[in-house]
Amino acid sequence: MKDLKVRGFTGAFGVASIALILVAQPLWFMSGTAPPLEETVQFSEYVSRNNAIILTRSLADTLIMACFLVFLAGLRYLIRQTRTDGEGEWASTLVFGAGLVFAMLTLLGDALACGAALDTIGGKAEPSVVRALWEGSIPAFGAMGLIIMALFMASVGYATLVTSALPRWTGWVACAAAIGNLVAVPAIYAGANATGFYTADGLVSLLSELPFLIWALAVSISMLVVKKEAKAKASAYGG
Repeated sequence: MKDLKVRGFTGAFGVASIALILVAQPLWFMSGTAPPLEETVQFSEYVSRNNAIILTRSLADTLIMACFLVFLAGLRYLIRQTRTDGEGEWASTLVFGAGLVFAMLTLLGDALACGAALDTIGGKAEPSVVRALWEGSIPAFGAMGLIIMALFMASVGYATLVTSALPRWTGWVACAAAIGNLVAVPAIYAGANATGFYTADGLVSLLSELPFLIWALAVSISMLVVKKEAKAKASAYGG
């Protein structure tokens, strides 16, 4: 029953993280389209107008990553419990390490964006500082984060296929997601352009993260279903 309890917690926090993402998603559109970074003064004014929204979505991201870390710890536990030999230990450690670094990069990007927003509070913004902080957040959310996300997805895909800790098909979804992440990485060489598609902060980065969200939701729900079915069987047999 201990494993079922961990599955329940892991699935619940996984679903919670996806729910928070859906709730926070409108915040990314409420601020409107940002002017080009090259227009430093105008961009600083844009951040100043939307500093409350930027701070709020950064805090929302922090809550999402907190839920993700609980999900990650549960995932590592289940992989280790399913296969207790050296390969299971290696796979679970790689999954946990890659997921932890991904969370840290996301929080780094949020911290830089928060710094840019904080610099505009009080009407004393320094446009060059705002631009530098914002531009520094782009690789963390984009190419750098995507490389580590690809490592995480490839690791969890491998761990799933060799341990069967999760439904086998989710392992193939994870591997496909890793490939999608890597496809978006070279977009960083196209420069920053929030209105572009294949750019460092373009739509391609957002789209490449969708398979990860689908995978996380599917895995979380499967864990909750397994726990519910196990409890139903235990009740039927007087357990």
